[in-house]
Amino acid sequence: MIIIAGTIDLDPDALDTAWAAIVPMMAASRAEAGCHEYVFSLDHETPGRLRLYELWEDEPALEAHQQSAHMATYRAAMESVPTTGRDIRLFHATAK
Repeated sequence: MIIIAGTIDLDPDALDTAWAAIVPMMAASRAEAGCHEYVFSLDHETPGRLRLYELWEDEPALEAHQQSAHMATYRAAMESVPTTGRDIRLFHATAK
């Protein structure tokens, strides 16, 4: 299993633009083979901070996700959203 978790800090005034790109991308990502969880959420203590959590079956599933059309659309849309920082990490996990 692969876990991706982290934060993305945006200009708080750009959140509506970001959500317009994020919501359809989350839905499409959750429908992908090998995706167990995919969610962005607001951090209510830090204005403009989004939290990301993904859970993938394996590297091929994650690679397919990164090459998907909906990720390309998301990335293009997010180019216009000012970001002030990001901290996203990838972890390999085993289920017990």
